[in-house]
Amino acid sequence: MITKPTNALGYIQLFITRALIHYLAYETNLYALQIFNLAKENVDDIWKPVKLKEMARFLGLCMLMGVTKNPTMRMYWQTNKPWHTRFFNMFMTSRRFQHIGQFFHAFNSNAVSVDNTDKLIKVRPVMDYLRHRFQEVYYPIRELCLDEGTMAWRGRLSFKVYNPSKPDKYGVKFYMLAESTSGYIYSFEVYSGIGRTIIETVTGLMRPLLNKGHHLYMDNYYNSVTLTEKLREVGVYTCGTIRLLRGGPKDLQQIAKSKIDVDTTIYRRKDNTFILLWKDKRVVSMITNLHNADTKKVQKSKQVRRPDGRMSVMSESFSSSSCLWSTVIRFFCLFGLIVHVDPEYLGNGIIYDTLCPAISEHIFLFAIKGNDESLQIRRTWPTLAELWKFIPRPRGAGMVSVNL
Repeated sequence: MITKPTNALGYIQLFITRALIHYLAYETNLYALQIFNLAKENVDDIWKPVKLKEMARFLGLCMLMGVTKNPTMRMYWQTNKPWHTRFFNMFMTSRRFQHIGQFFHAFNSNAVSVDNTDKLIKVRPVMDYLRHRFQEVYYPIRELCLDEGTMAWRGRLSFKVYNPSKPDKYGVKFYMLAESTSGYIYSFEVYSGIGRTIIETVTGLMRPLLNKGHHLYMDNYYNSVTLTEKLREVGVYTCGTIRLLRGGPKDLQQIAKSKIDVDTTIYRRKDNTFILLWKDKRVVSMITNLHNADTKKVQKSKQVRRPDGRMSVMSESFSSSSCLWSTVIRFFCLFGLIVHVDPEYLGNGIIYDTLCPAISEHIFLFAIKGNDESLQIRRTWPTLAELWKFIPRPRGAGMVSVNL
């Protein structure tokens, strides 16, 4: 039984545990020893073994670099500059930080076999450990969402992907299974160029949750009639948009290409599986074995500019399929790549960050301190007046008026 943490540090230590930090320190020291032995140099004169406290500080400073960004590594330790961040000099010298980073390792290089085909083998132990902790710490509710995300990376990497439609066009692609209401990532998988089918990827992520009655929401990149039927056999219900070429009825494929009146719903049914077409500005196709083909009126909000330049939120009614607009869009909008935890919401468990990305880095400011026992994290929250300066708004707009 895992005890609920009472502060932000406790939540971090649920995942970055003492055992993980000890493992990283051991592998880093082992790699440094192998390098110096290969060079036939005296290790004691060059390398000082990393201790648990030092490795914890190293990881903490790496996290802090993601919040306070500088163009070069050296700038973090410059004390007489406007961009100086005092916490770096307090806990580690620049030379020591670079030395640890030079030999930082997560897997014994000598243990890699000659015929190895796993491109992620050097980070596989850490990935498996974190995935295990994600699943051990928290059990999700019934509704789940599966989607992909990209970690930006422009360096040399054989499985780096390029997607021109994404904000980060180059990077490492992740498949993530998340709880729909909180965005908590229950499981993940890194795309490494290995030719796995979509069905194998989805079933692999859902393996710990099979035969437990979960509802899985996906977009048309994953959904197909075959996948829906296979997941139904193992107790997983699905819903989401679909490409009709992936098993959709031939007549629906022809209807989708023809002219359909706005707000028209057409469906076909096989057992408990429905495939629906709904026309708004364009034809939307979806598949579900959770709902029927009924539709209902829902409220759609949009921002409009008033004659005086102010912005307001207006609501309008439109008809939609209950299985798509009242569920799928709601879950996709709540899907988050990073979970932010705040002890103020302990009664609600893991809480996701819904703040605008333009102001999130100004909110998540923390100082890292190390001692013999653990890490301590202090969070500083700005006032509402300070946040207002970072909220993007149209040029010439004054006070924003919201009518709900």
